[in-house]
Amino acid sequence: MVRSRTPLLALFVVALTPLATQAQDHHFPVTLTSDTTAEEPAVALEVSVSWDGAWRDDLNHDALWIVLRAGSRETGWLPIALESVTPLHNDASAAPLEAHVPHDGVGAFIRLASPARGTASATLTARPTPDSAAQLLLLDDPQLTAIATEMVYVPAGAFWIGDTSERALEHASFFRADEQGNPAARFRVESEAPIDVGPGALLYDPGEGNAAQYRGDAQGPVPEPFPKGTNAYYIMKREPTQGLYATFLNQLPYHAQQERRPDVAAGYHEGRGTIRYTRRYDWQADSPNLPLNYTTWDDGMGLLDWLGLRPMTELEFTKACRGDLDTPADDYPWGTTSTHALERTRNDAGYLLEPDRSSANPDHRPALGASPYGVEDLAGSTWERCVTIGHPLGRAFQGTHGDGRTTELGLATNPDWPNGADGGIGYRGGGHYYADHDYRPASFNPHSPVSWRPYASWKDGPRSVAYAQRGVRTAD
Repeated sequence: MVRSRTPLLALFVVALTPLATQAQDHHFPVTLTSDTTAEEPAVALEVSVSWDGAWRDDLNHDALWIVLRAGSRETGWLPIALESVTPLHNDASAAPLEAHVPHDGVGAFIRLASPARGTASATLTARPTPDSAAQLLLLDDPQLTAIATEMVYVPAGAFWIGDTSERALEHASFFRADEQGNPAARFRVESEAPIDVGPGALLYDPGEGNAAQYRGDAQGPVPEPFPKGTNAYYIMKREPTQGLYATFLNQLPYHAQQERRPDVAAGYHEGRGTIRYTRRYDWQADSPNLPLNYTTWDDGMGLLDWLGLRPMTELEFTKACRGDLDTPADDYPWGTTSTHALERTRNDAGYLLEPDRSSANPDHRPALGASPYGVEDLAGSTWERCVTIGHPLGRAFQGTHGDGRTTELGLATNPDWPNGADGGIGYRGGGHYYADHDYRPASFNPHSPVSWRPYASWKDGPRSVAYAQRGVRTAD
C-alpha cells in the first residue's frame, strides 16, 4: 500500500534580499510516501527548497541546516531522525547541491557541491531512520514541518584572541601573560587541548570586588572537552528570527508556552518585540523576520535543543569574528576599528536597514558588518550570549548537541549546558537598545570590539530588547 499527502511545510530560510529587514521566511510543500508491504517500512519525505545568496569558495561556504518534525497540537511534536538526504535538481542550469547528515541524524546540511555563488534550488528526498519511519506510520495523518536556518561554515584552524591595547585591557580582554602576569601579547589558540589560565599563560583582568561576576574568575584550566574554536563548526549566519521562535512556541505544550513566551517582559512591544498570542496554541510574529530579542538564556537553550544545535562558546565567538587574521587592536568583526563604513545599521525606530548585496564581496565586509567568514551581526544587533571560560559551570561545557526534544517546560535536556540562573554564561559583541538612549561607543553599545568582554561572565540578565543568542553545531 502506498499513501501520500501534502500538508503545509513551514521552512525558515535566510534570504539575502536587498533592503529586506532581515531573513525571509519561506514555506514549501512536502510529500510523504510510504510502502508498508516491505519488511521494514519504506518512508520518504520530499521537499523543494531554495535560497538566495548561497556561496561556496576556497575559504568556506554557507548551508541550510534542516530539521524535520511530525505531529500536531493534540498529539505533540516529535523530531524525525534522518538516515539520508538526496538533492534532486530542479534546474539543469542551477549549481548542484549536496547534503550531509551528521552521525546523530538530527538534521541535514544542504550546501553547494562546488564553488559557486547565487540562488540555490533543489528538491530533497529525505529518508528517516527505521525507528522514525515506524513512528511516522503510527501517527494519524500528522502534520509535517521542516525548519531550516542558514548557517556559515567556520573552518578548522588556529586563531588569535584578545588584545593588549589600554582600552581592551580595561574591558577584560584576553592576553598572553608573562611570568609576572603582565600583558605580553595576544593569545594564540592552537588546538582543543586544555588551556592554562594564569601567569605565563592565558589571562585577563577579573577586576576588583564584585567585578569578577561580570568578567570571570580568571581560573582554569579550560579543559579539553570545552569547544575552543579550532575544530570546524557551523554558526547561524544571523541571530534567530522572531518568526522562528513563534514556530518553536507553537510546537510546545500550552503550559510550556507560558514559561517560554517573551512578551511578558515590560515594554516588549515598544522594544521591537512582535510575537503575540492569538488563540490557544497559536503564536505569531507580526514582523517574523526581525531578530529575536527578550528571551532568557533558558528560552534560547530550549530553542537550540529543538533545532538540534548547541550554544556557542566565547572562544568560538572570537574565531567567527576574526578567522585566522591578526587584525588591528580594538577591531570589530568586519576587520576595521571604525563603524563609519557600516551600512547595516538601525534607523531611529531601532529596525535593521539592509545594504545592497548585489555586488557583495570580501571588500564590502565593513559595509555589510560581516566577519571574514560572512557571519553578520556579531556586533551591533543583540548581545551574543555565549558559554564563558570565566566560571566553573561554563568550563564544564562539553559541546553536546541538541536532539530535538525539550523538557515538558520547553527547556534543553543537555546536562553539560549551563543554565542562566547559576552562571556559566556571558555576553559578547554589544547590542542595540533604544534610539533615544545615549550609549557611547566607549560604553560598547551598540557595537563592541571583538576583544572587549566586560560582561563575558555575567549570569542570565532580565529579558531585554538587546539580549538573545545564536546557535552553532560542530562539523563532523
